Amino acid sequence: MESTSIPKLKIAPSTLPVSMSAIKAHLAVDFDDDDDLIEACVKAAVSRLEGYRGELKRCLINQTWEQSFCCWPGTSPFKLWFPDVSGAVISYVGEDGVSKQVDSSVLELDESVNGAELYLAKSFAPPGLSRAKRYPVKVAYVTGFGDQPEDVPAAIRSAIKMMVGHMYNTREDVVIGSVAISVPRSSKFMLEPYLRFVG
Repeated sequence: MESTSIPKLKIAPSTLPVSMSAIKAHLAVDFDDDDDLIEACVKAAVSRLEGYRGELKRCLINQTWEQSFCCWPGTSPFKLWFPDVSGAVISYVGEDGVSKQVDSSVLELDESVNGAELYLAKSFAPPGLSRAKRYPVKVAYVTGFGDQPEDVPAAIRSAIKMMVGHMYNTREDVVIGSVAISVPRSSKFMLEPYLRFVG
């Protein structure tokens, strides 16, 4: 049995990583008729980049994800899938079938090349877990660069603008009568430093 489950989004971010005003300025759009279309393009670009299945393998605006574990990790840390973690809560179902929460004072977060790691203090005595649950331990954690668009690195925001510009101006898979030319400092170039390679 796998020791951990696939991460699940519990609380979505409260805003997009690029504001509508910034996107419209990039697109040179000064009217409101296309606001819904532009917002849809932004959401599509963001979903392509962030989250468990996103290209960056990380989150942009702060959001809460949850991983479930089959047991306590012993002297090792809980391996969290995402990096840039700013807070975490551990809950578990005990042998009595009641859900409980681990005191935050025994938790310590650290970043590694593969994501965040959550350590339990050496003084922590792991309680017994419910045998009726496949994954009786859950870790909910906040991951992202921050709560506001300006917390997201400028290179990522620029890449999103480029992606939205392409979707807004080229609305089909194939454009007849045009020659496609890559921009040297393109969105891929901007995103490269923030790509994670998860094995």
